[in-house]
Amino acid sequence: SSGIKELPSALEAMLEIAGEGGGGSQERKITKTAELFSALDPLSVRFVARIPVGNLRLGFSDMTILDALSVMVKGDKSARPLIEGAFNVSVDIGKIAKRVKERGLSGLKEVQPEPGTPIRPSLAERLPTAEKILEKVGEKVAIEPKYDGFRAQVHIYSEDGDKKVSFYSRNLENTTAMFPDLVAAVSKIKVGSAIFDAEAIGFDAKTGRFLPFQETVQRKRKHDIEEIAKRLPLKLFIFDILYKDGKSFLNTPFGQRRKILEGTVGKVDGKIELTRQEIVD
Repeated sequence: SSGIKELPSALEAMLEIAGEGGGGSQERKITKTAELFSALDPLSVRFVARIPVGNLRLGFSDMTILDALSVMVKGDKSARPLIEGAFNVSVDIGKIAKRVKERGLSGLKEVQPEPGTPIRPSLAERLPTAEKILEKVGEKVAIEPKYDGFRAQVHIYSEDGDKKVSFYSRNLENTTAMFPDLVAAVSKIKVGSAIFDAEAIGFDAKTGRFLPFQETVQRKRKHDIEEIAKRLPLKLFIFDILYKDGKSFLNTPFGQRRKILEGTVGKVDGKIELTRQEIVD
């Protein structure tokens, strides 16, 4: 309770810390945060520390909300797979909850991808051998290189008449501000709206050789972005298209998606390439 009296000044202090910039700003942020912690009671410190981290650790997640929506409409968790399926397509959980509340479960069938709202990424399922892969997938498979960079879900859309580009990480964090060079390259793709799946990897501008992940990952930062973009340029390898100009391809076979992708991207810019692919038995 003693911490409640401190909250207005704590808010002002946090806003001041967030506004720090320029040379030595990191040290000033650390010092001011330490001073703020010293001025608060332990319970308040626990919550104030979680705000800049972006995780309040309240003991429940988005999945708890999906379960609760199922219990609301069915009395148990049986509708969770259907609700989660819609959430996979649109991670705007407020929009999903509103739709269930207003239209019931039938309203979820109409949920479609929307550029600007990330789609939960589909991760690979590991199998022990090539034989097991063919056994599961079929006689013909598409093979592509594994680029050792970081996942980038790329969205192109219009907002107030302007073309917008957004990047999202594997964890659905908006990382657009980190990659001004890639944003500029993607904006040249001649499409009204689209969602691509891609991998970004650093390269040496002089030799053209790819950089190890330890160097590529330095591009995931929130400070000195322009400087690091010049020193560590990125190349974007697009390997899938999930949506284009109002049409979802989430249920379209991969081979067809590849053809649509090739017809959409081509060789747009030196910073963008389609992932190399071979069809083999």
